[in-house]
Formats: sequence, C-alpha cells, structure tokens
Amino acid sequence: MVSKAVFEGCFHRYDRPEDKWAYLAFFLHTTLTAPIRQPYLDLRRILNGKDYFILTTNQDTQAIRTFPEDRVAETEKLTRSSKRLVKMPSVC
Repeated sequence: MVSKAVFEGCFHRYDRPEDKWAYLAFFLHTTLTAPIRQPYLDLRRILNGKDYFILTTNQDTQAIRTFPEDRVAETEKLTRSSKRLVKMPSVC
C-alpha cells in the first residue's frame, strides 16, 4: 500500500498487524530523519531576533528540530534527546 497521507496510512485496514507496524515504523523513521523543509527555514529567518513562542502538534517533528526547545510547546510530545514518542496520536 502506498499512502497519500499520514492519516490514510493510519486508518488503512491492513491484512496483517505486521503490515501496519511496518507502515508506522517507516513513517516514524522518515519523519525523524527528513531534512528540515523550506517553510520552517523561512519561518526561522522571519522570527530571528524576535520574541516568539510556537504551539504545534509537531507531527512532522520539524518544529522541535528548527527552533529552540524553550520556544516550542508540542501537543504530541516527542523528546528531542531520545527521539522517543511519549504520546502517540489516538488515530493510529
């Protein structure tokens, strides 16, 4: 199965539990290792030198990799040091 979106992959009815876990492992690995995308780099440039605070779901892990930890609050927490998911989204 090739998923077009994260939620589609989470809600897909897999034939075997192993297939769902394979999808989730692949998604998590690519999310944690993807390069920081241009919109985040642009936002970092715009906010440079300004007082700001970011509230994010951070499902793509880009915010905590782009901005200082004390400037970001996540509704879905991923620890920066261990890259261990503390709370999984309920849809998966």
